[in-house]
Amino acid sequence: VRSILCPRKDFLGDYVLQPLIPKVPVNSCQKVVVMSLKHALEKVQGPPGTGKSTTIFHIISSRLSPSSRVLVTCSRNVAIESLVQKLESHFSSSMLVFGNVTRIGETACKYLLDARAENDPILAQLVSSTETLRYFCSVIQTEFAGKVAISRRAPLRWQRAWRRH
Repeated sequence: VRSILCPRKDFLGDYVLQPLIPKVPVNSCQKVVVMSLKHALEKVQGPPGTGKSTTIFHIISSRLSPSSRVLVTCSRNVAIESLVQKLESHFSSSMLVFGNVTRIGETACKYLLDARAENDPILAQLVSSTETLRYFCSVIQTEFAGKVAISRRAPLRWQRAWRRH
């Protein structure tokens, strides 16, 4: 976080050395990038088709500890699909993808929040409860619009929540 907030300072990253996974081939340039990581915030960029998703896969699989949390952003949905295809066999249980279901690829769609909720009963219940709560809030707003006054004694967080709706 400090690397993002203070980009002029170089904060060292917490990297480990594990062997590269041979299932996804790596060329010599990609290997140099993966092995030379040192900062907490690193950027991989290049023209299409140069192996960025392969490089990112090897960084995640061989240089980060298993307990690390990683955020990968891509400007193209094709890049997200490519990276998810590579990560799927190793990190499927902990992967979550955000994006437009009509624009991302078939593999990435399996890791959208809605798709994950269908397969996880606790997450499905949470999503269902949130939708039910939203429904009741809209009914209350419609039914009592302009008829309900919030007491000054109501907790401040309730007053703020009511004003937002």
